[in-house]
Amino acid sequence: MNKSTRIFSVFSLIILAIPLVSSQLISELNINKHEFAVNERLLVVVTVENSRDSNVYLQAHVLNVKLNSQLNTKSIEIAPQETKKIILYNFLIDDTYKTGDYLVVLSLVDALDSTTIVSKNVSFSITGKLEDFYFDIFACKDESCTQKSEIFTKEELIYLAFESGISNPTIIATLEYPDKSKEEITLPTFMPALQVGTYNLEATAFKQGYKTMAKSIQFSVIEKETTPSLCNNDGICSNNENYQNCQQDCPSGSADGYCDKIYDTKCDPDCSTQDDPDCLFSKNKPKEEKPGVIVPIGISLGIFIVFVLTIIISRKVQR
Repeated sequence: MNKSTRIFSVFSLIILAIPLVSSQLISELNINKHEFAVNERLLVVVTVENSRDSNVYLQAHVLNVKLNSQLNTKSIEIAPQETKKIILYNFLIDDTYKTGDYLVVLSLVDALDSTTIVSKNVSFSITGKLEDFYFDIFACKDESCTQKSEIFTKEELIYLAFESGISNPTIIATLEYPDKSKEEITLPTFMPALQVGTYNLEATAFKQGYKTMAKSIQFSVIEKETTPSLCNNDGICSNNENYQNCQQDCPSGSADGYCDKIYDTKCDPDCSTQDDPDCLFSKNKPKEEKPGVIVPIGISLGIFIVFVLTIIISRKVQR
């Protein structure tokens, strides 16, 4: 073996003896910005390359530097010989993130012995003071929400609305139906009450510089109340049927205890001549228009008295 060959062999051994740290890399770690206000979106993207024949784990958390407290902890498995690009964080910064400095801390950990292969971090800060604001949600029977309600009938149109003490807040709302299915909706909106049961409406409102406000309400949908029909459609006007509730059995002009006041040349026996003009010209006058029994008796009595007086006077003349 010549000198150059020996040097090459020694160099090869040295290379093999170096741990393959570079074969497991966090090759990309990007954050969308380094200074945030509350309700702004934090976006962190990372790329991991695992050249090993065993799994590794990407472990991550957001560290509050001042309080030394961890938030939003994650652990993601990377398979052997896998390169994975991950959207590690994508969320709105809320009230749990106080004003101050933060680190996004990443560690690549061997799955077999839990040793750390490589670590990286990226910093950001949160500024600004959060303010409260009024926010509430309602279920209403009308668009102006003058009739707020917790109970509606099936097929009724329900108006879901909100009130806010600030202008143009961003609102995310979720409606849970009685069958437990969920749907993201936009407020305000109309919705038909198609399912009977209890509905749950949850809404979150936020705006830069303000605290995130959350509200939830419940409302119920019941079956329509049905009134039993008095009309049996047998062609006979009977029981409690009348022209108002059963025109099929009680046509206009029927003696049904109901004055229909319809001008149809039929005198309704249940109407007076003032209520039904047809009765002025009809032979079938209403009962209240017929002369009573007292009138004929009075006439007969008058005739009798005249007759008696005539006889008395005649006798006196003969004398």
